[in-house]
Amino acid sequence: MASLIIDTLDVIGAARKVNVKVALCDSTRAQTVGYDASGDPIIRTAQGRTDDDGTITFDLEPNANIDPANTYYLVTIDDFEFLIEKGAGTEHILDCLVDTPTPLTEAALAAHIADTSGAHVAAGISVTAITGAAGDDVQEVLESLASAGGGDQLTDVDQTLPRTAPLVDTIPITSGTLYLSYMTATVDQVNHLQFVVGGTGAAATPSLVKFALFSVNENTGALTRVAVGSSAPILGDPDTAQAMQVSTVTPTVGARYALGLLVVTTEATPTMVGVDSVLPASIVASDPALSHTVTGLADMPSSVAPELLEATTAVLWGSMYYQDVG
Repeated sequence: MASLIIDTLDVIGAARKVNVKVALCDSTRAQTVGYDASGDPIIRTAQGRTDDDGTITFDLEPNANIDPANTYYLVTIDDFEFLIEKGAGTEHILDCLVDTPTPLTEAALAAHIADTSGAHVAAGISVTAITGAAGDDVQEVLESLASAGGGDQLTDVDQTLPRTAPLVDTIPITSGTLYLSYMTATVDQVNHLQFVVGGTGAAATPSLVKFALFSVNENTGALTRVAVGSSAPILGDPDTAQAMQVSTVTPTVGARYALGLLVVTTEATPTMVGVDSVLPASIVASDPALSHTVTGLADMPSSVAPELLEATTAVLWGSMYYQDVG
């Protein structure tokens, strides 16, 4: 380490108590990361307040010892900024000023970031492998978490609600009402839609039970049906998962979809598994919506205009996935 002396009388023409910040940066004055000869990360920022005489001293790693090459320090004194290149030994800030900075050696920095077994791992920069992630590489972990729902998501299944949500099996449904529960696609192939019957099954075989998948227009919120069930479970068995096969569709990963359930019957309807939010329905339905209903239906619609969507506090648990049916 080497001392940097800052004297406000020499630098800004007044000896006074001011806040001073020193940050490791590149030639554009953007903060960056660097490593010393041992592979340990350099402290990116240091700050303090000058004494009554307007002076302060910082101990800094000389820039020549920092990997990647061409790093600098940006010294901020009140509203004044100074770009310096710290050398070995004790120096005054005016001795270190830089006229024409050299661009950062980006390749060397990238090598440090990509290194999952070298010096920066020992320095604590790496990510330790965690449940649901594929390793200790930062990018690999992020990609694994994105596809695995943080470790709680079913494998290769998209859910409207996580399994760890405070689910109940008492969500009532009304005949002729389409219940829509939304999710963001992470799978790119689907041929099954699934809901779970709650604690009460249907009193008799409904005249119509359909599951459907709708794509969501990101600008208007309008729904377009992309899949509908080809067989109809009766929803009569309590606490039972009911899956319906559909023609294979290829969702766009990252896009919003709505899973729809419609039951038409003259008898008592089943209850379903899901969440009855304590939030106002208007918040549950706010963009991006968690759920909606559409009332007064006799069959599953091929599309739903935004003005027909009604807010609701009920969010049904549902899922979409691909299963080889031979």
